[in-house]
Amino acid sequence: MILIDDKISPPFQYPTNTEFKHKYGHDLQKLFGEVEARRVKYQSELKWSLPDRDLALTALAVLSDFAKSTRYYNLDVLTGAPNIDSKRDPVEAWYTTVATEVLKRKYSGRQKLKDAAEAEFLEKLIEGKAHVLFTAEDGTHIGSIHDSAIRAKQAKIIQRESTVISACLARHMSEVLFVLHYQQSTSNSSIPPLHEFFSIFFNDERDFRAWKMFSIAR
Repeated sequence: MILIDDKISPPFQYPTNTEFKHKYGHDLQKLFGEVEARRVKYQSELKWSLPDRDLALTALAVLSDFAKSTRYYNLDVLTGAPNIDSKRDPVEAWYTTVATEVLKRKYSGRQKLKDAAEAEFLEKLIEGKAHVLFTAEDGTHIGSIHDSAIRAKQAKIIQRESTVISACLARHMSEVLFVLHYQQSTSNSSIPPLHEFFSIFFNDERDFRAWKMFSIAR
């Protein structure tokens, strides 16, 4: 989006490879901020917005850290990479910042009671026949069938809502490509309709929650 906008707007040229890489790199927050600043001039033609901006930006921070440095976190731990103590496990980071907030907002009291009853029933059913020894996303110990069942219920909500958050971020960014495709028709540029690769994201968040899989064939 940044490259195309530069090409069809003053100064009507792409930034150099060095300028682009050094300014943004893999920093998703910087890229997002730049796109946000440019969205303003196309605002009247845009349809979508971030449904929960604070939570989306929290998620973006974790995703940006992942893109910049923590995508190799597990290998870095095993090999004793420099400064590994200053990095956060990306799974733990997502859970403690995004997932916990999702549960506060989306895990209703009624659902909690229902899940607790099912967990108690499951524990009584197989108590003494199975043992649980596991570590949760935030590093805490899971040692009972009851706790394991509750975590499994919560995970479904977290996974669903995390998908929605990520899809809304993608929609917020890629929608601008749709506008730019038509803007460039008045310029001397010939840019392919790149927005078509992202058309799956031009949907309501209700659709994102309902889908079992994402496919560009939709």
